[in-house]
Amino acid sequence: MSSVEWLEYLGKLEMLEDLSIKHCRAIGEGDVVKLGPSLKKLKRLQFEVDANYRYMKVHDQITTDQWKKCVPCDRLEELSLLICLISPDGVLSCVFGRCKALKRLHLDICFGVRDCDIVRLAQRSSNLKSISLGSLQITLFFSPI
Repeated sequence: MSSVEWLEYLGKLEMLEDLSIKHCRAIGEGDVVKLGPSLKKLKRLQFEVDANYRYMKVHDQITTDQWKKCVPCDRLEELSLLICLISPDGVLSCVFGRCKALKRLHLDICFGVRDCDIVRLAQRSSNLKSISLGSLQITLFFSPI
């Protein structure tokens, strides 16, 4: 795949329940927002970036703001992120606070995960049964006393 057009097309269909994206060089972390309304029905998302090829894209604040306001992922039950960069206020970071139905979370070789992201996820996902963390670079977040 050499573009994100197919991702945008699938997003408009609003019919997917299961999506796995692995080693797709044209797709970066911020492109998940292109799924748009399709995230309403998505129950399982597996996203793995190609470790040998990272196409860094710049996503403007408007795209991130649209994601935060418009795209619910209330039905997402399983989230698996591999070799991802999770920036604060970025698209993937927003997912942590929105997945109320999440049962299983798998993070492996993810950079930028904050302890507050995991805490927020645990607080909002009452169905959470399994968390698998491997090779994370966790950014500690301490609040002042």
